[in-house]
Amino acid sequence: MVYAYKDYPTKAELVAREKDSRKAEVRWDELFAERQGKAMALPLVDTDGEAFWFVITTHLISLISKIARHRGFLESVSLSPQARSRIEKRAADLEAYFSSHIEGARSTLEEALAFMKTGRKRSKDESLQMIVNNRLALDAAAKHIGKPVSDELICRLQHILTENTHKDRPITHGEYRHGPIYVVNAMRQVVYEGPPAKKVPGMMRAFVAWLNAEQELDPILKAGIAHLYFVQVHPFDDGNGRTARAISNLVLASAGLHFVNMLSLSDYFDHKRPQYYRAIQDCRLHGRDMTYFLIFYAEALLEKIEEVKKEIEVEQRIGNIKDLLPSDIYRRLHRRQIKALRLMLRSDEKMTTKRYCRLNKCSDETARTDFSSLVELDIVIPDGKGRSSGYVLSSKVMGK
Repeated sequence: MVYAYKDYPTKAELVAREKDSRKAEVRWDELFAERQGKAMALPLVDTDGEAFWFVITTHLISLISKIARHRGFLESVSLSPQARSRIEKRAADLEAYFSSHIEGARSTLEEALAFMKTGRKRSKDESLQMIVNNRLALDAAAKHIGKPVSDELICRLQHILTENTHKDRPITHGEYRHGPIYVVNAMRQVVYEGPPAKKVPGMMRAFVAWLNAEQELDPILKAGIAHLYFVQVHPFDDGNGRTARAISNLVLASAGLHFVNMLSLSDYFDHKRPQYYRAIQDCRLHGRDMTYFLIFYAEALLEKIEEVKKEIEVEQRIGNIKDLLPSDIYRRLHRRQIKALRLMLRSDEKMTTKRYCRLNKCSDETARTDFSSLVELDIVIPDGKGRSSGYVLSSKVMGK
C-alpha cells in the first residue's frame, strides 16, 4: 500500500492496512508513542495549551535535500534582469490569483491577469477585488523581507487583503477578530472551530516571537509551520488563508530562499485542494502533529521549483536565439520575425498568420511575406492545412 505521506502513515491508513481492528489500534498506539518520542516540540500551543510538534522523517529529509540542490542551480543560473523580472511578475500574479481562488474568487485566470495588467486597484467585482488585494498584499510583504515580523504587519496584510470587500457582510479589518469563527466545508458543515477570540492575541504574540527568534530550524520547515499554525489560530474574521500563505512566502524569502519569488505555491495548493485541506486536517486529527502538513508543503515546494527550472531553461533558450542561428541569417531578420520566434520558443505552439498579425499589429500580407522569408531561410516550416495551417520551428532552431 502506498501511503499519501510515504513513510509517515495516518491512523486511518494504518488501520486500513490491518485486518484485525484491535491489533490495528494497538499498533497505532505504539507507533504514535514512538513518534512522540522522536518529536520536536514547538513553543506554539492550541486552545488547551497543548504544544504542536513534528517529526523529521526520512522522506522529509529527502525532500529538503532535493530542494537544496535545486536552490543551488537557481542561485547560480545566468538569467537576464528582464527575464527574471518577467518570471517573478508572472509568479506573483499567479500567486495572487490562486491564493484568492482557493478562498472563493470566481474570476477566471485570464480575467484576473487582464485586470491586473491595467494597474487598477479598485473593482466593483468582489472576486477581482480579492485578487488585486492579494497582489497588493504580496507587494507589501516583499518590502519586509529580512525584517522582523510584527502584529502590525500581519494586521496590515489582512487589511489590504480584505479592503473593499464584504460589503454585504461587514467584518473586522486590520485587527484580530472579536468573536468566534468556524470553518465549513462545501456542505456547509463545520469542520473546525477557531480558538476563542480572547485567546487569539496571546497565541499571536507567541507566534510572532517564535517567527523572530534565532533558531536552528530549516526555513522550509519554519515556513510550513508558520502557514499551518496561522490557519489553526484563524485570528481574523476573514483573510486567514491568504495571510498565512503570504507569511510563509515571506519566511522563505527572508531566509534567503529568494526562488520563492519565481513560483506560486498557491497554484499547487489550489490544484490539489483536497490534499491541501487533508494535510491541515490531519494535524488536528493526530494530536497536533504537524508532520503531515510539512511533508505536503515540502512536496509542493519541490514540484514548483522543478517547474521553475524548466521555465528558466526555456527563457535561456529564448535569450540565446541569436546564438541559435548563423549571424548572417540573424541579421536578415525583421524585429517582427524575432518577436514571433521568441514566442514560439517559449510555448512550442504553432504560429498562425492570424496570431502573427495580432502579435505584431501588421497586415495579413506582411505576415505572409515574413513567413515566406522564414521558410526560405529554413527557420520555420509549414504545418497543417486549411484552418489548422500554421508554422512551426525547424530543426535548425530547435537543435534536433
